[in-house]
Amino acid sequence: MPRMKNLLLLTASLVLVLLGLEAATRLFFLPLPVVADPVLGYRRAPGMTLAYAQENDHPVRSTFNSRGFRGPDFAPQPQPGLLRVAVLGDSFVASEAVEEDRTFPRLAEARWNAAHSRPVEVLNCGVSGYSPVQEFLLLKDEVLAAKPDAVYLFFFPTNDIEDMAATTAMSRNKPFAALGPEGTVAFDFSFARGSRYQAKAAVTALRRQSALANLLYERLSPALTRGYQRRFHPEGGLPPYLTLATDRPDPAFLANYATAKALFRQAAALCRDRGIPFTLVLVDYDGVSPEAAAKLTALAPSFDPLWFEKDLQRAAARDGYGFLGLQSLFRDLYAAGGADYHWQHWNYAGQEAVARALAARMAVDLSPAPEGLAQGPAAGPGAGTETLLQPAKPGVQGVSP
Repeated sequence: MPRMKNLLLLTASLVLVLLGLEAATRLFFLPLPVVADPVLGYRRAPGMTLAYAQENDHPVRSTFNSRGFRGPDFAPQPQPGLLRVAVLGDSFVASEAVEEDRTFPRLAEARWNAAHSRPVEVLNCGVSGYSPVQEFLLLKDEVLAAKPDAVYLFFFPTNDIEDMAATTAMSRNKPFAALGPEGTVAFDFSFARGSRYQAKAAVTALRRQSALANLLYERLSPALTRGYQRRFHPEGGLPPYLTLATDRPDPAFLANYATAKALFRQAAALCRDRGIPFTLVLVDYDGVSPEAAAKLTALAPSFDPLWFEKDLQRAAARDGYGFLGLQSLFRDLYAAGGADYHWQHWNYAGQEAVARALAARMAVDLSPAPEGLAQGPAAGPGAGTETLLQPAKPGVQGVSP
């Protein structure tokens, strides 16, 4: 009996200590606002808040609406007379290092509404860590149902290319895609049946409930990803994605990039079928400043810091959708001197610059175009919609618009 009493006292003490640690942790750290998803891999948890304490000189809180996106809730369909724009992408779109009212979607919305009689609402559908595969699925299954009048998909080649395939991605707990022999696209959702995803889902659920568990995981995660960083982001050498901008491209990343471009074409076709302008926005990447470009060119003399912008502009013109390149925008801003536009992501000045560019592009896409003209200045003749379909394999699903 005394042994049982001592055991109960010890258990109660441990519980009280853990509760105290949890309460103390929540004073400066929050639970993880993420839920596991068997299609997308994960999504932001509706109604929860993220406290982002990196990059900025103070922590910034982001609250996620009932759909798991940053910003206020929005109606299933736009109100009469109200234009609606959807912006998709990864952490550059989520913009969690700055306050909500200073993110580029809010700033572009404010710029438009100050200059036009018909108001617009800009939906920030960016999710930190998402790949083009996840963004395409989100567009197809959810965003288009919100009836946007224009769609902008932001592409960040630094990690978006590596996240296309399990062999190059840091995390395998997400969907992937690949091109088939005839240029068809197939999605691979087999991650959701694996033990690794089931374990990750359990850990995610614990981190969502406990700030202490989330803090411990965050402190361990850099050690877990160190080998990946050394392989795909080496010091003193070109990362594999940048080899595409040289005369010696990495074959695996070249294949991933081809799949990404096929998904952009497919996304544009989905929007075109609904009469919605689609614009691909290229996020600036390594080599954006003259000094950074010079260092990369010293490593690989054939390196072209504008290669992705040139290639994607040609693809947009060929396949009949809009294009906005931010690499040349920021290159010109840095060449002019006098300001910095980045921490790791865009800082406040960078958000302003992107907002100006997006608002200008919105003026092109949301203004009635004369009959017979292609969409936007970067678009070429409307290309015929391809059917991207191949027989499904175990864990692999073909897609057709």
